[in-house]
Amino acid sequence: MTILIVDDQISVVSGLFSGIDWKKIGIQKVLKAYSANEAKEIFKRHDIDILLCDIEMPVEDGISLLTWVRDHNYDTECIFLTAHADFIYEKEAIRLGSFDYILQPARYEDIEKDIEKLSRKIQVRRKKEEMAYCGDMIQNRKTAFMNMILHNFLMETGDLQREAIRDLQNLNIRIQENEKTYVAYLVFQKDKEVFGGWEPDLIRFVINNILEELFVSYGYGLLLFEKSREEYIAYFYQKEFCTIEKEIVIRQLQYFLELYRQYNSCWVVCYVTSCENVADINKSIRKLEVLKENDVTREGKVVDEEEKNESETGYERLRKYVAEIEPLLANELYEKISDDIIAVIDELASERRINGETLKCFYQDFLSVIHTAAGKHGKILSEIFDGEEDRERSLKAYQSLDEMKWFVKYTMAALNEMSTSDEKQKSQIDSICQYIRSNMERDIKRNDIAEWVHLNPNYVSRLFKKEIGVSLKEYIMNEKMKLAKELVRNTNLPIGVITMKVGYSNFSYFAQVYKKMNGFSPTEDREINGKDK
Repeated sequence: MTILIVDDQISVVSGLFSGIDWKKIGIQKVLKAYSANEAKEIFKRHDIDILLCDIEMPVEDGISLLTWVRDHNYDTECIFLTAHADFIYEKEAIRLGSFDYILQPARYEDIEKDIEKLSRKIQVRRKKEEMAYCGDMIQNRKTAFMNMILHNFLMETGDLQREAIRDLQNLNIRIQENEKTYVAYLVFQKDKEVFGGWEPDLIRFVINNILEELFVSYGYGLLLFEKSREEYIAYFYQKEFCTIEKEIVIRQLQYFLELYRQYNSCWVVCYVTSCENVADINKSIRKLEVLKENDVTREGKVVDEEEKNESETGYERLRKYVAEIEPLLANELYEKISDDIIAVIDELASERRINGETLKCFYQDFLSVIHTAAGKHGKILSEIFDGEEDRERSLKAYQSLDEMKWFVKYTMAALNEMSTSDEKQKSQIDSICQYIRSNMERDIKRNDIAEWVHLNPNYVSRLFKKEIGVSLKEYIMNEKMKLAKELVRNTNLPIGVITMKVGYSNFSYFAQVYKKMNGFSPTEDREINGKDK
């Protein structure tokens, strides 16, 4: 245990250094400083357990020094010494977590008792922290060990799986070789935290508890394997001699998905299959993985591995449409192509006639058409995209319906841009301005405008700057402030209502922008220029 004595009076420091029996109270090292600045330098070189500090020192006092210690997260306890009983000092000492506040002069024996008491407190706290750390390490190793067992049980075959079954039995988890079990593959929405900012162990614990609760009354136990941050495999086995039908399993899993959506506002997909034999678990999971790869809708639902998907007829319809695109491209009907393809994709998805393979085949056919169309404008396919991020995204567009719809919109908007005449550009600007005027009460986003006029967002920005002379963002703000000024000066609407009518949710920010644009706050402007004046 190391203590640092800080006091600007050398006699006080020397008296404490020689007058206290440090070894008796468990202090191995005693360091001395005569100013807060000198104490800070000692903190940088040594681990200080206890700070014994005067409050009233020239240049920088003890309160300021302890504040610095706390700001730098040093693991140090403090006892203050002072010759004055000042309430403000005492209040600040308590706020900063000081252990005690001793009025001088004080007997060395009393100071010894206080330091000894604090030393014991530090030792007890650190012992608890050490035990908690060891407990966390044991729990982490236990979790990792269990996940390894479940990996071998669910994902491997032969000796590795049999050894995993023995390990589970040693943990009092009974696995019968021939019994009807169920496997569920849970896929959580990407780009979303499964449960906010929770730690992985806590997430696994919550998922495990909810699923166990849903199946325990049916006599089934649960083994939950964390495959990745967004993917879990749930294995439901018979704890009692009873069997449930798959319809019940699907119903309970659907209930889990609904609970999750209510709690976290995003989806989970659950792929489920039955398994008649432990040796077939690996094959069952492989089937579910294929099902997951082919499921391009990725909606919050339970998908039965045995459910039929009429994907072949879906591909025939998409292929037929691609064959008919060329005359539409020749007539520059890009919006119609985009709308039609998206409508077909949505219809096929609702009828469950589209999967990953279908979408991949369509992607390849559509890519060929886009390549030819870009060539007619003297462009190569890679030049369609504004940056590396969009280019990379386009290469994986076949992996989901949402990404494919983005790809179709993006490429059609790019071709539209290439073929746009000066007259058509003016028409596009008129459409953009009309959209802005019609949506003043909204927080208008560039992507919303681009989608409305079927153009690429980056192109919308470039076109607007070129034709209007100001950025799109600046134009939107100017239009909103024009309307706001009109409403402030010529109506009796409350300023708060006007704020919402021009699409601002924060009154203070609205008032700040208004004043910057018009020279007065909304309230001042109404008083000076309102209709009643």
